[in-house]
Amino acid sequence: MPVNQRIAIVGAGLMGHALALDFALRSQDVAITDAEPSRLADLGERLRGDLQPFLQAGLLDAATAGAVIERIQPVEAMDRAVAGATYVVEAITENLAAKQTLFARLEDMAPADAVFASNTSGLRATEMAADLRHPERLIVAHYFNPPYLLPPVEVVPGDRTTPETVDATCALLRGIGKCPVVLQRETPGFIANRLQAALLREAIHLVSSGVCRVEDIDTIISGAVGRRLTTMGPFQVLDFAGVDVWAQIGAYLFADLDCSNDAAAHLAYLAEIGRTGVKAGAGIYVWSPEATAQLLAARDRELMHCLQRDAAPTGATKGADESP
Repeated sequence: MPVNQRIAIVGAGLMGHALALDFALRSQDVAITDAEPSRLADLGERLRGDLQPFLQAGLLDAATAGAVIERIQPVEAMDRAVAGATYVVEAITENLAAKQTLFARLEDMAPADAVFASNTSGLRATEMAADLRHPERLIVAHYFNPPYLLPPVEVVPGDRTTPETVDATCALLRGIGKCPVVLQRETPGFIANRLQAALLREAIHLVSSGVCRVEDIDTIISGAVGRRLTTMGPFQVLDFAGVDVWAQIGAYLFADLDCSNDAAAHLAYLAEIGRTGVKAGAGIYVWSPEATAQLLAARDRELMHCLQRDAAPTGATKGADESP
């Protein structure tokens, strides 16, 4: 699949609108639709906010930013949005039944050769395509938030996804500067969310067992572990520390790590009482609009720095912390 495709995105929420921006930044024309008209009404405002890191970093000027937004066309009627599309991205609620219903409708609306890509965070393509007439063209393409600042995409074919669909998806992603990572088989949560879930489960265990405070976990991760992981993956860290060293550590530590299945119970309780995170003003922490904006701005500055570093000429030797 060559670049300069007709892209359609179904779902204009947190990820959907950001995916539209990601494609538009790479000169792709995008039609975006949503069952909730208000998400289309404030789309321009959200896109302009997302472009601020690019403007502040001097990577875009105001005229270019305006041209990027003009490539994104909000369309209320889904059939019109996907008409003529070669690549349709699903970015609706994380609910299997809802996604199955949507893809069944898309099969009647979109061109017969269009690829269907789900941005699910962990559902299986095989299940989403179970009732489709042509399940071979459905694939998972799981982006990370914000997608316009994070290059990797987890590409997960289902049992009946064809190699042609995988190749077409990867070609398009590479063509717009993404780094597709193809999973060899389906697994719930894919790679990133399984690793994040393991980290979160241990973090909850450390706090609930009285080892440390919530703030201490976030300090260690954001100030030490996370900083190192911006340049080195866990297996690279392992090699620099020494496989023999980690074999010794693992001998006493791995068996002591939390492996309970009830860590989600505390999260479910917080959700039940309305502490659903930033969107509600409180989750683990209490969030004011000012604190939220400040942290997001800091995140975007750091991610923009990483993006600029990725694009810089190579040759400098990376430093490495040899401690485990």
